[in-house]
Amino acid sequence: MLKIREVLLICSPILLFTNIAAVCVSENPCFCQLNDNQKINISTILEDGQYLNDTQGNITYTYSGCHNIKYPNNLLEAGVLFRSVYYEVKTNNTTSINVNHTVLGKAESIKFATTDNNYLITFLNETDKKAITATIQLLCDNVKQPFLKILNDNNKELLLSSPKVCIITEYHGMNGGSVFLLILFIVASVYLIGGALVLYFIRGARGAEVIPNVEFWKNLPGLVKDGIIFLLSGCRPNFVTTAETYDRI
Repeated sequence: MLKIREVLLICSPILLFTNIAAVCVSENPCFCQLNDNQKINISTILEDGQYLNDTQGNITYTYSGCHNIKYPNNLLEAGVLFRSVYYEVKTNNTTSINVNHTVLGKAESIKFATTDNNYLITFLNETDKKAITATIQLLCDNVKQPFLKILNDNNKELLLSSPKVCIITEYHGMNGGSVFLLILFIVASVYLIGGALVLYFIRGARGAEVIPNVEFWKNLPGLVKDGIIFLLSGCRPNFVTTAETYDRI
């Protein structure tokens, strides 16, 4: 039998800010970007019109993934999470079953959160955005079919098991900037190390002379300074440098 770890009670606004912290950047309510390489995408758990349910006593919860539906029989406003309470009504020695349906969450109100390293989706109350109407713990499991389980009806806590709620890890190739820096590093390394080896073993250079084009590198600061002075002079070739010009550099 599947062992399910108890989750924290998180349906009060106080616990929302003390025990739960946002862990992702969401492009949409069903997509959670954890970092550059990891994400959670629950948009493909169920197709549009499909739903999961679980019953505990006379209580049934229904979840339709990331697609708002009207359940049941188009009698309710659209949502993705519903709570149905079945009760008996006796009239004239006859007994009938009535149902009270409640919409607990809509697709646009889904928020990702975490507590004790468990990933959750929560549904915010439309009238009070700080209050959570229900919580679904995400269980990454390689079951053939996803399933929904009621954990705690009093606090509206459920569990959703599916391989499609697992963290997706993707490794992207290097971007253009990274490729340019890598090539620059390789070229510079070949130039410095290769040039130093050639000068050391073939020309017998020692000390600072093993640096390729050492005279150029020694003169580089002066060349840069002369170039700045030339620009400050308005690009006049016959400009005479003065102490004031050097102070401006």
